[in-house]
Amino acid sequence: MHMKSQPLLANPRKRAAIGLALSLLLHALLIFRFATQPPPPKDINEPGPKGNMPLTVRLLPMSRPSSQSAATPPAPAQRSVLAPPPTAKQQPRQKQKSTVAQKKQSAPKTALDKSLPPEKTASKKLPPNADISDMLAAARDRRRAAGIEDPDSSKQEPQDDSAIARANVQQMLQMQSHGQQEAGGVFQITYKGARTAEFIFRGWNVRRRTDTRQLIQVDAGLNGDVDTAIVRRMIELIRQTERGDFHWESRRLGRVVVLSARPQDSAELEDFLKKEFRLAQ
Repeated sequence: MHMKSQPLLANPRKRAAIGLALSLLLHALLIFRFATQPPPPKDINEPGPKGNMPLTVRLLPMSRPSSQSAATPPAPAQRSVLAPPPTAKQQPRQKQKSTVAQKKQSAPKTALDKSLPPEKTASKKLPPNADISDMLAAARDRRRAAGIEDPDSSKQEPQDDSAIARANVQQMLQMQSHGQQEAGGVFQITYKGARTAEFIFRGWNVRRRTDTRQLIQVDAGLNGDVDTAIVRRMIELIRQTERGDFHWESRRLGRVVVLSARPQDSAELEDFLKKEFRLAQ
Protein backbone atom coordinates (compact mmCIF):
# COMPACT_ATOMS: atom_id res chain seq x y z
CA MET A 1 0.00 0.00 0.00
CA HIS A 2 1.57 3.18 -1.11
CA MET A 3 0.89 6.41 0.62
CA LYS A 4 1.80 9.79 -0.89
CA SER A 5 2.91 12.63 1.27
CA GLN A 6 0.94 15.77 0.49
CA PRO A 7 2.63 19.13 0.89
CA LEU A 8 1.73 21.22 3.95
CA LEU A 9 0.40 24.14 1.93
CA ALA A 10 -1.74 21.99 -0.24
CA ASN A 11 -4.55 22.06 2.26
CA PRO A 12 -6.31 25.42 2.10
CA ARG A 13 -7.36 25.32 5.71
CA LYS A 14 -3.82 24.82 6.88
CA ARG A 15 -2.60 27.65 4.67
CA ALA A 16 -5.14 30.01 6.16
CA ALA A 17 -4.21 29.02 9.70
CA ILE A 18 -0.48 29.46 9.01
CA GLY A 19 -1.03 32.89 7.39
CA LEU A 20 -3.11 34.08 10.31
CA ALA A 21 -0.48 32.90 12.78
CA LEU A 22 2.32 34.67 10.88
CA SER A 23 0.29 37.87 10.68
CA LEU A 24 -0.39 37.87 14.41
CA LEU A 25 3.27 37.18 15.15
CA LEU A 26 4.39 40.02 12.89
CA HIS A 27 1.99 42.51 14.49
CA ALA A 28 3.10 41.43 17.96
CA LEU A 29 6.75 42.04 17.04
CA LEU A 30 5.97 45.51 15.66
CA ILE A 31 4.00 46.52 18.77
CA PHE A 32 6.76 45.29 21.06
CA ARG A 33 9.39 47.19 19.11
CA PHE A 34 7.54 50.53 19.25
CA ALA A 35 6.76 50.06 22.93
CA THR A 36 10.37 49.42 23.91
CA GLN A 37 11.97 52.03 21.56
CA PRO A 38 13.49 55.09 23.52
CA PRO A 39 12.16 58.63 22.73
CA PRO A 40 14.09 60.62 20.11
CA PRO A 41 16.67 63.13 21.48
CA LYS A 42 15.52 66.74 21.73
CA ASP A 43 17.03 69.52 19.68
CA ILE A 44 19.68 71.55 21.49
CA ASN A 45 18.36 74.85 20.18
CA GLU A 46 14.79 74.05 21.22
CA PRO A 47 13.68 76.30 24.15
CA GLY A 48 12.91 74.53 27.38
CA PRO A 49 13.67 74.53 31.10
CA LYS A 50 17.25 75.03 32.22
CA GLY A 51 17.44 71.54 33.70
CA ASN A 52 16.88 69.92 30.22
CA MET A 53 19.70 71.80 28.46
CA PRO A 54 22.71 69.47 28.49
CA LEU A 55 25.19 71.97 26.96
CA THR A 56 24.80 74.73 29.53
CA VAL A 57 27.25 73.10 31.94
CA ARG A 58 30.88 72.92 30.88
CA LEU A 59 33.65 71.06 32.58
CA LEU A 60 36.93 72.90 33.03
CA PRO A 61 40.21 71.11 32.56
CA MET A 62 42.04 69.98 35.63
CA SER A 63 45.13 72.03 34.77
CA ARG A 64 43.45 75.44 35.50
CA PRO A 65 42.31 74.64 39.04
CA SER A 66 45.78 73.37 39.80
CA SER A 67 47.36 76.62 38.54
CA GLN A 68 44.93 78.74 40.56
CA SER A 69 45.42 76.65 43.67
CA ALA A 70 49.15 77.02 43.21
CA ALA A 71 48.87 80.79 42.73
CA THR A 72 46.61 81.44 45.74
CA PRO A 73 49.08 80.49 48.52
CA PRO A 74 51.62 83.29 47.81
CA ALA A 75 48.85 85.91 47.73
CA PRO A 76 48.10 85.79 51.47
CA ALA A 77 51.80 85.73 52.17
CA GLN A 78 52.31 89.01 50.28
CA ARG A 79 49.28 90.57 51.93
CA SER A 80 50.45 89.59 55.39
CA VAL A 81 53.79 91.27 54.72
CA LEU A 82 52.39 94.51 53.25
CA ALA A 83 49.44 94.87 55.61
CA PRO A 84 51.22 96.23 58.76
CA PRO A 85 52.92 99.32 57.17
CA PRO A 86 49.68 100.85 55.74
CA THR A 87 47.86 100.45 59.05
CA ALA A 88 50.65 102.28 60.85
CA LYS A 89 50.59 105.11 58.28
CA GLN A 90 46.81 105.43 58.07
CA GLN A 91 46.34 106.02 61.79
CA PRO A 92 48.39 109.27 61.97
CA ARG A 93 46.69 110.53 58.80
CA GLN A 94 43.29 110.09 60.34
CA LYS A 95 44.44 111.91 63.44
CA GLN A 96 45.81 114.75 61.35
CA LYS A 97 42.53 115.02 59.44
CA SER A 98 40.56 115.06 62.68
CA THR A 99 42.77 117.77 64.17
CA VAL A 100 42.49 119.86 61.00
CA ALA A 101 38.73 119.42 60.97
CA GLN A 102 38.57 120.50 64.60
CA LYS A 103 40.62 123.57 63.82
CA LYS A 104 38.41 124.42 60.87
CA GLN A 105 35.28 123.99 62.94
CA SER A 106 36.65 126.13 65.74
CA ALA A 107 37.45 129.00 63.35
CA PRO A 108 33.85 130.07 62.62
CA LYS A 109 33.04 129.97 66.33
CA THR A 110 35.70 132.57 67.05
CA ALA A 111 34.49 134.63 64.11
CA LEU A 112 30.95 134.57 65.45
CA ASP A 113 32.15 135.51 68.90
CA LYS A 114 34.00 138.50 67.46
CA SER A 115 31.08 139.60 65.34
CA LEU A 116 28.58 139.63 68.20
CA PRO A 117 30.04 142.45 70.36
CA PRO A 118 29.93 145.10 67.56
CA GLU A 119 26.23 144.44 67.06
CA LYS A 120 25.56 144.93 70.76
CA THR A 121 27.61 148.12 70.93
CA ALA A 122 25.91 149.44 67.80
CA SER A 123 22.50 148.87 69.31
CA LYS A 124 23.58 150.76 72.43
CA LYS A 125 25.03 153.70 70.51
CA LEU A 126 22.03 154.10 68.20
CA PRO A 127 18.83 153.45 70.17
CA PRO A 128 15.57 153.76 68.25
CA ASN A 129 14.54 156.81 70.31
CA ALA A 130 17.56 158.77 69.14
CA ASP A 131 16.89 157.90 65.49
CA ILE A 132 13.30 159.11 65.62
CA SER A 133 14.14 162.32 67.49
CA ASP A 134 16.99 163.18 65.13
CA MET A 135 14.81 162.74 62.08
CA LEU A 136 11.94 164.73 63.56
CA ALA A 137 14.33 167.49 64.63
CA ALA A 138 15.72 167.72 61.11
CA ALA A 139 12.19 167.97 59.75
CA ARG A 140 11.40 170.79 62.20
CA ASP A 141 14.51 172.69 61.15
CA ARG A 142 13.52 172.49 57.51
CA ARG A 143 9.99 173.67 58.27
CA ARG A 144 11.24 176.55 60.41
CA ALA A 145 13.63 177.62 57.66
CA ALA A 146 10.69 177.74 55.28
CA GLY A 147 8.60 179.81 57.71
CA ILE A 148 6.14 177.07 58.68
CA GLU A 149 5.15 176.82 62.32
CA ASP A 150 5.44 173.50 64.08
CA PRO A 151 2.21 171.73 65.00
CA ASP A 152 1.13 171.64 68.60
CA SER A 153 3.29 169.11 70.39
CA SER A 154 0.53 168.45 72.90
CA LYS A 155 -1.58 166.88 70.15
CA GLN A 156 1.05 164.27 69.37
CA GLU A 157 0.22 160.80 70.55
CA PRO A 158 2.66 159.32 73.07
CA GLN A 159 4.88 156.54 71.80
CA ASP A 160 5.97 153.71 74.05
CA ASP A 161 9.11 151.66 73.67
CA SER A 162 7.31 148.61 72.25
CA ALA A 163 5.69 150.67 69.49
CA ILE A 164 9.03 152.26 68.61
CA ALA A 165 10.69 148.85 68.53
CA ARG A 166 8.10 147.61 66.05
CA ALA A 167 8.25 150.75 63.97
CA ASN A 168 10.60 151.13 61.03
CA VAL A 169 10.95 154.84 60.58
CA GLN A 170 12.05 156.08 57.17
CA GLN A 171 12.33 159.55 55.70
CA MET A 172 11.46 160.43 52.13
CA LEU A 173 12.96 163.61 50.69
CA GLN A 174 12.66 165.05 47.24
CA MET A 175 14.44 168.13 46.00
CA GLN A 176 14.19 169.46 42.49
CA SER A 177 17.21 170.73 40.63
CA HIS A 178 16.71 174.44 41.51
CA GLY A 179 15.52 173.86 45.03
CA GLN A 180 12.23 175.68 44.44
CA GLN A 181 10.15 172.84 45.91
CA GLU A 182 10.94 170.58 48.82
CA ALA A 183 8.63 167.79 49.88
CA GLY A 184 9.06 164.85 52.15
CA GLY A 185 7.52 162.63 54.73
CA VAL A 186 8.07 160.04 57.43
CA PHE A 187 6.43 156.61 57.55
CA GLN A 188 6.07 154.82 60.89
CA ILE A 189 4.39 151.41 61.19
CA THR A 190 2.67 151.28 64.57
CA TYR A 191 0.74 148.01 64.26
CA LYS A 192 0.72 144.98 62.02
CA GLY A 193 -1.56 141.98 62.38
CA ALA A 194 -2.40 138.97 60.25
CA ARG A 195 -4.89 140.93 58.15
CA THR A 196 -4.88 144.60 59.26
CA ALA A 197 -2.16 147.14 59.96
CA GLU A 198 -1.71 150.82 60.88
CA PHE A 199 1.02 153.33 60.11
CA ILE A 200 1.51 157.07 60.59
CA PHE A 201 2.52 159.32 57.71
CA ARG A 202 3.83 162.82 58.40
CA GLY A 203 4.20 164.67 55.13
CA TRP A 204 5.10 168.22 54.25
CA ASN A 205 5.39 170.34 51.15
CA VAL A 206 7.33 173.61 51.34
CA ARG A 207 5.87 175.09 48.19
CA ARG A 208 2.30 174.39 49.18
CA ARG A 209 3.08 175.16 52.83
CA THR A 210 1.36 172.03 54.06
CA ASP A 211 2.23 169.83 57.01
CA THR A 212 -0.02 166.85 57.61
CA ARG A 213 -0.02 163.92 59.98
CA GLN A 214 -2.25 160.98 59.07
CA LEU A 215 -3.06 157.66 60.70
CA ILE A 216 -3.48 155.18 57.85
CA GLN A 217 -5.38 151.93 58.43
CA VAL A 218 -4.78 149.01 56.06
CA ASP A 219 -6.98 145.95 55.56
CA ALA A 220 -5.56 143.22 53.34
CA GLY A 221 -8.87 141.39 53.10
CA LEU A 222 -9.59 137.70 53.43
CA ASN A 223 -6.48 135.61 52.64
CA GLY A 224 -4.67 138.81 51.62
CA ASP A 225 -1.01 139.75 52.08
CA VAL A 226 -0.81 142.46 54.73
CA ASP A 227 2.80 143.34 53.84
CA THR A 228 1.89 144.02 50.23
CA ALA A 229 -1.14 146.03 51.32
CA ILE A 230 1.04 148.25 53.54
CA VAL A 231 3.61 149.12 50.87
CA ARG A 232 0.94 149.70 48.22
CA ARG A 233 -0.83 152.18 50.50
CA MET A 234 2.50 153.94 51.05
CA ILE A 235 3.05 154.13 47.29
CA GLU A 236 -0.36 155.78 46.90
CA LEU A 237 0.71 158.50 49.33
CA ILE A 238 4.03 158.96 47.55
CA ARG A 239 2.34 159.35 44.17
CA GLN A 240 0.21 162.20 45.49
CA THR A 241 3.30 164.42 45.11
CA GLU A 242 5.71 162.34 43.03
CA ARG A 243 5.18 160.99 39.51
CA GLY A 244 8.72 160.19 38.43
CA ASP A 245 12.06 159.78 40.19
CA PHE A 246 12.39 160.82 43.83
CA HIS A 247 15.04 160.61 46.55
CA TRP A 248 14.70 158.20 49.45
CA GLU A 249 16.96 158.37 52.49
CA SER A 250 17.55 154.69 53.27
CA ARG A 251 18.63 153.93 56.81
CA ARG A 252 19.06 150.28 55.84
CA LEU A 253 21.63 151.16 53.16
CA GLY A 254 22.97 154.23 54.93
CA ARG A 255 22.64 156.53 51.92
CA VAL A 256 20.16 158.35 49.70
CA VAL A 257 18.87 156.32 46.75
CA VAL A 258 16.83 157.33 43.73
CA LEU A 259 13.53 155.47 43.29
CA SER A 260 10.81 155.65 40.67
CA ALA A 261 7.13 156.29 41.36
CA ARG A 262 6.11 155.43 37.80
CA PRO A 263 3.38 152.79 37.43
CA GLN A 264 5.61 150.55 35.32
CA ASP A 265 8.13 150.45 38.20
CA SER A 266 5.61 149.46 40.87
CA ALA A 267 7.00 145.95 41.35
CA GLU A 268 10.54 147.22 42.01
CA LEU A 269 9.28 149.92 44.38
CA GLU A 270 7.15 147.43 46.34
CA ASP A 271 10.09 145.06 46.71
CA PHE A 272 12.35 147.89 47.91
CA LEU A 273 9.86 149.12 50.52
CA LYS A 274 9.32 145.60 51.87
CA LYS A 275 13.04 145.23 52.42
CA GLU A 276 13.33 148.76 53.82
CA PHE A 277 10.66 148.16 56.45
CA ARG A 278 11.77 144.54 56.98
CA LEU A 279 8.44 143.21 55.84
CA ALA A 280 9.82 140.64 53.36
CA GLN A 281 11.03 137.63 55.34
